[in-house]
Amino acid sequence: MSSGITGSTVPRRELGRRLRRLREEAGVTIAMASKHLEWSTPKIWRIEKGEVGMRSLDVRQMCELYGAAAETAADLEALAKQTRVKDWWRVYGDAIPHRLDLFFGLEQAADTFRWYEPYLVPGIAQTVRYIREVLNADPTLGPDEIEKRIQARLDRQALITRRLDPPQYDFLLDEDFLHRPVVDPKVMVEQLDHLIGLSELSNVTVRVVPYTAGLHPGIATGPFVILGFPKTSRQGFSEPETVYLEDFTGALYLDKPSDVGRYAAAFEDLKGRSLDEGATRDLIRRTTRSLK
Repeated sequence: MSSGITGSTVPRRELGRRLRRLREEAGVTIAMASKHLEWSTPKIWRIEKGEVGMRSLDVRQMCELYGAAAETAADLEALAKQTRVKDWWRVYGDAIPHRLDLFFGLEQAADTFRWYEPYLVPGIAQTVRYIREVLNADPTLGPDEIEKRIQARLDRQALITRRLDPPQYDFLLDEDFLHRPVVDPKVMVEQLDHLIGLSELSNVTVRVVPYTAGLHPGIATGPFVILGFPKTSRQGFSEPETVYLEDFTGALYLDKPSDVGRYAAAFEDLKGRSLDEGATRDLIRRTTRSLK
């Protein structure tokens, strides 16, 4: 995986936002646009959500319908070409769930991560054997799919140790993750040693939210990631801060300031209840010794 390449995700989202803004300013509803362009309403909805690549010709038609200025239309047509770049994870085919397409793309563009995980070590910080045990717990995955997902996860991990401007990671992990048994205790020891090593990197902080924190916001939120982005990306776009939520069959992306603000407040509350970095490493080391 090449570092610093954001692929098509950020351009798709930027193009979708700008087309939606043009449509709304023109007073055109999605139903009206659908009828005029002879496209389905779900197609227009997916375009505005940044879920699909676009042809310049299609963008031109939309700009004409919305009465966009010639300079604006030219900018968006150029942007459309960037939405068709092939993302690196496509080589893994159907082994990568569709719900992860957007997350992987945003992950490549982000420069900060505030990550709360109550049950497991986050995927970006998992060792090969730990990944395999986690994936083996899903009865719907076959051996070939598991191996492809392992390799994809390892490819993603190049971000955390990237030499040039690596993203900043702030991990909050509920103490539960330390006591969730895996098949082989040696796997957990290896994983915890790896986590301690990552916590010593200048771009990574790891804190445990201890049982003594009592009831806390994470019980309501479940696991979540807040992705932050440079004010101006390599392509010249400004991507809004986004909260990523995932369940067994789907994913949710929140970028409204009010929604992001609530999750940011929950994260800060959890952070205030967590052990500091030194105490966290001490707790992890004690757990490691107990498993040997």
